[in-house]
Amino acid sequence: MLLDHTITWADGTRERVQIGSNRHFILNGVKKRLVGMTLNHDTQPFTPKDWCKIWEPQYLAMMDKILAYLQDKGMRLVTMWLGNYTQNPPGVSANPERYGPVLDLIYKHKMLVIPHLVLKYEPEFNNLADPNWVMRGDVGRVSDFVNVWSDYFATRPNVVGVFAESEIDNPLVAAWDPSAPGDQAYTAVQVAPYMDLLTGIMRAKLSVPVLHNLIGTDLRNPEIKEVVLAKTDWPCFTFYPKSLKELNTMTGNLAAWLNSRGHSAQNLWAVELNTWEDCGVNLTPTYISNLFTATYAVAILWASHSTTPLWFGLFDTSGNPTEAMKKIANVLPKLQTFPQRFNWWEHFVRWLMKHVLGLSRPLGRLMRFQAGWLPPLRLRPST
Repeated sequence: MLLDHTITWADGTRERVQIGSNRHFILNGVKKRLVGMTLNHDTQPFTPKDWCKIWEPQYLAMMDKILAYLQDKGMRLVTMWLGNYTQNPPGVSANPERYGPVLDLIYKHKMLVIPHLVLKYEPEFNNLADPNWVMRGDVGRVSDFVNVWSDYFATRPNVVGVFAESEIDNPLVAAWDPSAPGDQAYTAVQVAPYMDLLTGIMRAKLSVPVLHNLIGTDLRNPEIKEVVLAKTDWPCFTFYPKSLKELNTMTGNLAAWLNSRGHSAQNLWAVELNTWEDCGVNLTPTYISNLFTATYAVAILWASHSTTPLWFGLFDTSGNPTEAMKKIANVLPKLQTFPQRFNWWEHFVRWLMKHVLGLSRPLGRLMRFQAGWLPPLRLRPST
């Protein structure tokens, strides 16, 4: 098992959470193809965007409503950016306890959580000239921040993985991303020691998989992708297609590239999924089912809500689901149910007992009939 934890939830119930060697979740012994949600930390229009005050009452009330809806519909997995310096005002020490209120809500609603630690948006990132740069205020160096961050998340019972950075194969361009500190330019040479620093601390402090979300939409910066794949536990990718056809092309191209580099393209994780145009409006359940057909083990939707612009989110800023979210929620149990492999032997015996031997209750009578010469019949879940 890649993960094997037993969680005691707030209501006193216990749940065994595993990730099998094929990267599927197993919840209390039941194998699942989980559909998850990234919970956005965007708090506008409630507060200025100089940092994200995810501890404020307005934000927490909205998130409580969103999580209650997701729990009711059967969603079990969320991710969230809970490690960017913007959540700590300048001059304030690294203080991950700020994440406590929203993490308490996630725990209350029985969600498994994978937090992101994202520092590439910090001005001091400076193209990784120093992988262990000095951060603002009295936080110290990156290693100091990551140590405190990891110690804190090691205490949270429902953490089932961590993301070390986000899309490091996509250097920021200020013209495309208003949050970027400037245009970035770095290579795999600079990324390698930085990823060593992050993943080394995380593995020493946390007993959960260490992951990273690479760009899956295209194959940009393959050398950086190779570095990340070598330093994290399994491949995770982000997808923003304009159509279902384009999604299928993306997953096909990515699988071919992974195979050409000696990596398995089976049971990957899609850790950001939405459509490129009119996100949260055009996304349909078929996008998710197509990923599962392509043998993906997990599909995480981006994102819960958005205020810049509004159409990016799957909920509005009052916590109400969009029409796209409602359509996905209506089929969520079916999407997450792992299909059983068709058992040709059992199918044949059922047909034989009914149509040849004329038994109206073939399985009941078969229990007596098979004792002498038929092997036992079972439905086996595919592996």
